[in-house]
Amino acid sequence: MIRTPANAPVRLSDKSVVYYFSWLEVNGSFILSISSVGTFPETYLRLGPSYFMVQPTKGKIMKRAMALLAVMGLAHAAFAAAEIGQPAPEFSATDIHGKTVKLSDYKGKVVVLESYNYDCPFCANHFNTGAMQDLQKELTSKGVVWLMVNSVNPKYANHRSPEQAQAEWDKLKLNATAWLDDGAGTIGKAYGMRTTPHMFVIDPTGTLAYNGAIDDRASMSGDPRKARNYVREAVQKIQAGKKVTVAETKPYGCGVKY
Repeated sequence: MIRTPANAPVRLSDKSVVYYFSWLEVNGSFILSISSVGTFPETYLRLGPSYFMVQPTKGKIMKRAMALLAVMGLAHAAFAAAEIGQPAPEFSATDIHGKTVKLSDYKGKVVVLESYNYDCPFCANHFNTGAMQDLQKELTSKGVVWLMVNSVNPKYANHRSPEQAQAEWDKLKLNATAWLDDGAGTIGKAYGMRTTPHMFVIDPTGTLAYNGAIDDRASMSGDPRKARNYVREAVQKIQAGKKVTVAETKPYGCGVKY
């Protein structure tokens, strides 16, 4: 029996072809991505009341996909979830410069947490267009603390060492307050970070005010600036002393690789 976290890639060999199975989440729907070596994912199945193909595929691949689904038991990893209106979970982590960062250090400030993995195409689009950097700069210039959280387990190639993280920071010209190494998944699991990106906004009292998608445009291409940005809206409401009207949405993106 194969035992694996639902968001971890699974390698399944079929003679000379190796297929990889991994999970994506888009608008709250978990999608099984199936690809053979050297190809872009060919097949998608969505978890819901039933399973169905979103794109045509070859019968042999489809049969192997269904067999793997049976083996995996159609399960998705369970997460704790930080609750809106409740104290945001305290954490202590090390940034890429070796400095210890605690959430409590920023009491009295608005804090944005961003679940990050540049290798995810949804996440990458926000950075390649410069939209995320612009938002980081806009909000931090207003006193907001922006913490990027990389919860990728070190066993995956997507994990970044402090040196690799600094190089990526410089390359992308990031404007966040800090990049936190959460390779153990402590922060991600405490907050229920499911995708990259997955956003959280904490108000000055330390209460979770927003949890969900960065915007209403789940896309791997195009300009995110044209979307309705829920994070900006939440911060603006908080800083104006008003209640966050859209406090929770369904995150989209790639599954976090715990």
